Amino acid sequence: QLYNSVLNTYKYALSLIKPGISLQEINDSIYEYIKIQHIELGLYSVSDMQNEETKNVYKKYFMHGIGHYLGIDVHDVGDKKELLKPGMVITCEPGIYIKEENIGIRIETDVVITENGCIDLMPNIPIEIDDIEKLMKQI
Repeated sequence: QLYNSVLNTYKYALSLIKPGISLQEINDSIYEYIKIQHIELGLYSVSDMQNEETKNVYKKYFMHGIGHYLGIDVHDVGDKKELLKPGMVITCEPGIYIKEENIGIRIETDVVITENGCIDLMPNIPIEIDDIEKLMKQI
């Protein structure tokens, strides 16, 4: 369930990445998306999200943003409010981290922004559960 939650978030994030949207806008959408995922997983409740003291509880399980710019440096500089343009390269890296259970799951890829969306620069790395299981059986 946890892995599928991260995988669904990953796919949703990729669908958002395109020219004319900022990393901040993508993050804002992802935060709303993962709140629903986390509630379905039973990590917290809707009332937690409505309570002023606990409304940011989602950050306990996803404490970083969805991605960052790539360039000369692995974490390249850039304004998260800048609109993405074709040719830019960013990461897409949703995750979930449950400290109490010593669990951390993260799916990460790099994408280049195109005129119509983005291209995954690591398309041959398996991310679907069945594909990962097949690979693990070969090892």
